[in-house]
Amino acid sequence: MLASTSGTTGQPKVAMHFHRDVLATADTFSRYMIKPRPGDVFTGTPPLGFTYGLGGLLLFPLRAGASTLLIERATIRDADGYYWFQARSDDLIISAGYNIAGPEVEEALLGHPDVLEAAVIGAPDPGRGMVVQAFVVLREGAVPDAAKVTELQEWAKQSIAPYKYPRTVEFVAELPKTVSGKTQRYRLRQMAEARLQARSG
Repeated sequence: MLASTSGTTGQPKVAMHFHRDVLATADTFSRYMIKPRPGDVFTGTPPLGFTYGLGGLLLFPLRAGASTLLIERATIRDADGYYWFQARSDDLIISAGYNIAGPEVEEALLGHPDVLEAAVIGAPDPGRGMVVQAFVVLREGAVPDAAKVTELQEWAKQSIAPYKYPRTVEFVAELPKTVSGKTQRYRLRQMAEARLQARSG
């Protein structure tokens, strides 16, 4: 089995696991650290295709005879104290009726030799609902100009379906991140929304 990391703290990595490796993970770390029991119910939102989801939602509970509650949306608490489920729907951009996965666009941009980092969001747009907007950190020596924007857009069109290309590319010195290195896309969306409001008056 091939299990992947998401790449949010660097380049994505894939590790090959054999049956014995899968069982060893559950019989060592999970058994002695998490200590699951048959009556336990595990839940969470990491994808099963990635190592966190594989262990936490599949291997650890099922090896111990526990159960798993698979949910689509992560929990948030509102002002009245109620818990709601909120998905990582921020990764899905719906532009003029097309469904576009932000990570796919990021991966395409990261394939360009001048791109060091990229984060893609759905920016609000009066005509399309949302447009694909990329925030790009260029490698040293690359010139952040209009020609580079066009170059990256054409690169994306050649790498993925042309309708998914970033209609807006903004060059930044760095991406906003958590202390653990995960990109804070919500802050980029806030910037895009504030700019739209400023243009709207």
